[in-house]
Amino acid sequence: MSATDETLDSRASGHTKRVPITETLVRGQIVDGRYEIGELLGQGAMGSVVSARHVVLKTRLAIKVMRPELTLDAEAMARFRQEAQVVGAIGHPNIVDVRDFGTLPSPDGATAGASYFVMEHLEGRELGAVLSEDGPFSVERAVHVVSQMAEALDAAHARGVVHRDVKPANTLLVREGSDPDHVKMLDFGIAKLDSSRLTRRARILGTPAYMAPEQAQGAIVDARADVYALTIVLFELLTGRLPLDDPHPFKLLRKQVTDAPPSILALRPELPSELASLIARGLEKKPADRIPSMRALIESLEPFARSRRSTPTPAVSRISSLPVDAPLHEAVALETTPAASVVMRTSHAPRASHSQDVRTSRTRTAIAIAALALAAVLGAAFLFTSAPSLLRPESRGTLMGHASSAPRAAEAASSLQL
Repeated sequence: MSATDETLDSRASGHTKRVPITETLVRGQIVDGRYEIGELLGQGAMGSVVSARHVVLKTRLAIKVMRPELTLDAEAMARFRQEAQVVGAIGHPNIVDVRDFGTLPSPDGATAGASYFVMEHLEGRELGAVLSEDGPFSVERAVHVVSQMAEALDAAHARGVVHRDVKPANTLLVREGSDPDHVKMLDFGIAKLDSSRLTRRARILGTPAYMAPEQAQGAIVDARADVYALTIVLFELLTGRLPLDDPHPFKLLRKQVTDAPPSILALRPELPSELASLIARGLEKKPADRIPSMRALIESLEPFARSRRSTPTPAVSRISSLPVDAPLHEAVALETTPAASVVMRTSHAPRASHSQDVRTSRTRTAIAIAALALAAVLGAAFLFTSAPSLLRPESRGTLMGHASSAPRAAEAASSLQL
């Protein structure tokens, strides 16, 4: 039986049994006199993450503890400490918050044991799991998630930190107010600091499926490597698949360097062509040809975002149902417009612009004025030619009759023109 199974069995029986959940921690253990250890939440290359509770404040927390075998590796120890320092220094709402750092006692008590750091406890779902369950995202949802990730990475880049392992597995979606897709980025364990000596050697660190070509070749990387990786995440959220894939890691690394990714329109032809162009530029092989920064990526994504604070509109027909000659702005509007207006726009000719409406209104007004003027001239001519007979008293009713009929004639002429 695994340590996790033992923990679950002890909880089910109602007893607080001190069972090991990692190589260095047991359930119910009090760390540094203030953190009571709970259950195992996950494991990674650098260490394990467990739930915890502050014994005084009663707040829920998470603790990442280093693997004990890595305590003999000076570089690994430095990298673990660097991760805590980096995340704590950035302090961004889309990055997990680090609150404390410490060292466990060694089993023999004579030397320092494994390091750990304390983080906020998050209730959420891993982005990759959400994609597997929900399927490809809508444009608005994908842009909402990726824009938050870009904001977090932009804040990291501003402090000289390159993440180098951007992927759905390192991203949680948690509920924040009315937003069920609030992003929390995790795991800066292989992040590169501009001033750090830890990442200057030619080493390949990261996940092959999301590596930029220069990173796959072991070259020095900058913020544009994260742009490449995040563009892959955007591609994956929209299609449910990676642009480049291979079961063999080294073959996949070679593909990242040499193979052109497919156009996303081949997989989702209804997407806006501007979005497809943006993704293609984010996946350029040469960093100089790529989107230059996270801030530039955020600004490029803004036209495809819809405010998630507004009430969602009813689902409408897909873009592929548009006539082939429909303008692109109409295709984009289909994703964000209520169904009633979509029906009007797909059933009739495109609506005139505001300036065209103004010109039409002015033309109609000019026609009405001209009709009134013509009626007035005709009335005056009639009065002039018929003046002698109109002086008789019995003819005054006829005069009033003609005078009162002129406006009605003009109104009829004007309405015909309209």
